[in-house]
Amino acid sequence: MGRYPTSGYCHTCRKRRVKCDKAKPSCGQCLRSGHFCRGYQPVLRMQHYVAMSQDSARSPRVATKRLAIPNDGCLTRAAMGRFDDELHLYFHSVYQWAPFWYPMLKAAVDAGSPAVNRLCSLAIIYGCMGKELKAQTMLAKSQAFYAEALHRARALIEQTDKTALAKLVPAVLMMAMYEWSVQDRTGNTHIHGLNQILEYCGPKYFEQEALISIYRSCRILHTCWGVRNRRRSLFEAPSWASVPWKRHLNTTEDTLLNILIGIPGLIEDMAKQRDYTRFEHVISDYISELHQWRIAWHREHPTAVWETFTDEPDSVLSLDETLSRPLEFNSVSLALEILYCDAALVQLTRLKRYILFPSMQPKPVRPEDMVYICQMAYGANGNGLLLPHQVRFESQLAIEALRITQYITKQLQSSAIDRYIPPSPFGIIYWALVDEPEVQSCVASKLLKCPPFSNNKTFDEFKVNFQVPRRRSIVGLEN
Repeated sequence: MGRYPTSGYCHTCRKRRVKCDKAKPSCGQCLRSGHFCRGYQPVLRMQHYVAMSQDSARSPRVATKRLAIPNDGCLTRAAMGRFDDELHLYFHSVYQWAPFWYPMLKAAVDAGSPAVNRLCSLAIIYGCMGKELKAQTMLAKSQAFYAEALHRARALIEQTDKTALAKLVPAVLMMAMYEWSVQDRTGNTHIHGLNQILEYCGPKYFEQEALISIYRSCRILHTCWGVRNRRRSLFEAPSWASVPWKRHLNTTEDTLLNILIGIPGLIEDMAKQRDYTRFEHVISDYISELHQWRIAWHREHPTAVWETFTDEPDSVLSLDETLSRPLEFNSVSLALEILYCDAALVQLTRLKRYILFPSMQPKPVRPEDMVYICQMAYGANGNGLLLPHQVRFESQLAIEALRITQYITKQLQSSAIDRYIPPSPFGIIYWALVDEPEVQSCVASKLLKCPPFSNNKTFDEFKVNFQVPRRRSIVGLEN
């Protein structure tokens, strides 16, 4: 692989073959010429799936073929295909959200504006790996991809062509993902830019077959972003719920999002008020709509989910036994629908309970209650899913969602999905499980083994948004 450079020049000047003044943190040569200075950190070398720096051990521990790291000449579709599988394996090994994001990042390469999408995908993958490994070279590479994506996106925006702008939506969505995952920022700047594109194009433009999947991802993102930022979504307008579907049949996912998209507006209204009791009936209406949707989903998909147990158990299974095998679905998309519904019901139920009993501490789960929870967790309706009248405790839906997450994680290792999967529903489920000590003790081992719950630090930032507090001044809605 050649010796390490000894000139002391920054990586950018060395590659451009110009003299570097070695100023830090960024050299003057790069600043004067307008180039991005990639710094002076030793190059991270990917060899045999082991990250090696200049001072690393000389012999790798695993003997497999080398992982090719793309250079500036690799940004073509063919080159993307050559290192996809290896990059996939490595990304999964170092980043907690890789199982949920990689399929969408891969699918986005072929959608919308491929050149910009490819740059955004690479920026996220390199940025996440560099952040986890504390590898400055990979982070610099990520920033370079991101900067080039921004440059190309601006050029497309200046054309003001609606077709080009609509196809730019996946790239803008991924830029928001980049800010959140790599730069530890909210991504709000790109969400505002996305809103302007959507408003400029209008709902009629998303009737096109090629854009309907992009539109669905936007609605999912908007719902979660609105809840976390306490801002209503532009998709709440009736035209956005009807016009794009004039040429397409509404799926159960579409009808679910028609309900969920109004929740950010509810939370924005609550954040402006001190008297939350006036919102109790509104929350109850949302819960009722979700219950009706759930019953309709069961009718429309009677055989879409099943248990993986081969034999009927003779006695009630423990939670550990039930969680040892995930539920199985006909598709990841159907599993995500139930997951989103569960997360929304958990959060709305907790908010309603707090409004009705603001000073009441959660009661410990009694042994007989735990028996019921275990009984319903398996075999409730012959397929493992709960119906509304069977839910007595918030933790029941959270346990069901954990089993669904296990299935989704496993399937995404081999299945592609063109949909954005947001972290927020998992944050809601995590805190619902952690807040019940008796339940947490039963599911702790499975939480640690199941991405995205394996690294609980990820969900600390969700605590204010999704954990029901004990004081009226917060309600998970105010900082």
